[in-house]
Amino acid sequence: AVTLPALSLSAGYTYRFTVTYTKGSRSSVSTQTVQAVSGAGPEVLVQEPETIDDAGLLGGQLPVVSAQDSVFLDAVVNSLDEDSLELQWTQEGGPPLPAGAFTDPDMADELFASSPLSSTLIVRGDTLLPSSTYEFCVTATDATGSRKACASFMTAPEPAGGYVEVEAADASAATAFSPYVVSTGGWGASNIESFTFYILSRATAPADVAASWLSEDETSAFAQAVKSLEGASVFAEVPASTSSLTTQVMPAGEIAVIVEVETSFFTRGYAWTSLCLLYTSDAADDLLCV
Repeated sequence: AVTLPALSLSAGYTYRFTVTYTKGSRSSVSTQTVQAVSGAGPEVLVQEPETIDDAGLLGGQLPVVSAQDSVFLDAVVNSLDEDSLELQWTQEGGPPLPAGAFTDPDMADELFASSPLSSTLIVRGDTLLPSSTYEFCVTATDATGSRKACASFMTAPEPAGGYVEVEAADASAATAFSPYVVSTGGWGASNIESFTFYILSRATAPADVAASWLSEDETSAFAQAVKSLEGASVFAEVPASTSSLTTQVMPAGEIAVIVEVETSFFTRGYAWTSLCLLYTSDAADDLLCV
């Protein structure tokens, strides 16, 4: 038997192999013709990302990831000619990423923490939408041909629709030094694990946040600060069983009280409310809330 190394033959050619067997004065000749065709390409598969829904709360067959965290997709490739191997990731399903996501280097750098030409695709956190199903594929090409493999996953829903309220324990003496009851609710999710309450003061907030104070435009610095919590300080973290608490001290002036809700899927939701607190109960003597 004769074994030829991989890639010894070229596709599109016909090869004739002749073997001569000799024993003494006798000999025998056998000829075999072989037509070389393109190979099937390298073996490739995509490993599914690790699911965060171990308990199967969403009831699906696909792995579940958080849209707020980075997603790792690993391609395992077995190539006969690694020198010629090329990889290219694409999106085949789900809400489409921006045009040029896989081909424009600047766009790819914004969306991925790895090159779309590498064996691992790392989708940056907050690139994907919650409550969606995505499919990403990788095409592996070498001198023997091409093959494609895909992986699908779901993004977990984010808690939404909730609110946060702040009320003075004693309405007749509502100042920065009187107790306030802070409460939250309406999130419509059964797997909430904790509430974290923050205070963002306009007086100490970054300049762009203060300039866009209370803006509901999602692109405004204030709206972004509500989610990034830039400049905010924690004043309480409580389990899901405790949705209200009483605080004794609030900063005077214009403030926003923010609640961050975290679920067992590690997804987070946010709500906020605003108020302005005086040093004294005499508003005429206080310019903080003019």
